[in-house]
Amino acid sequence: MMDQTIKGRADSFAHAFAGSWFVFHTQRNVWIHGFFTLTVFIIGIFLRISLSELVIIILAIALVWTAEFFDTALEATIDLANPQTSYLAKIG
Repeated sequence: MMDQTIKGRADSFAHAFAGSWFVFHTQRNVWIHGFFTLTVFIIGIFLRISLSELVIIILAIALVWTAEFFDTALEATIDLANPQTSYLAKIG
């Protein structure tokens, strides 16, 4: 019983890493997000922001990254359902 649980969790992590790999290797905006994420952290360190300000910034950055991952998943799902280029899929 324990092996199935560990294998299931390992498979879940493998799928998550595969999805992350897909996002990083197919989405140009991810590199822009990464650049600005690092820039914001460097500026925050330089300005010696407070812990509460850092937490707010981290939450905002996490929200942007989450939105990018959801957007990529939605685009891939639409492409899977309808391989032809569609105006509605483009704006979705």
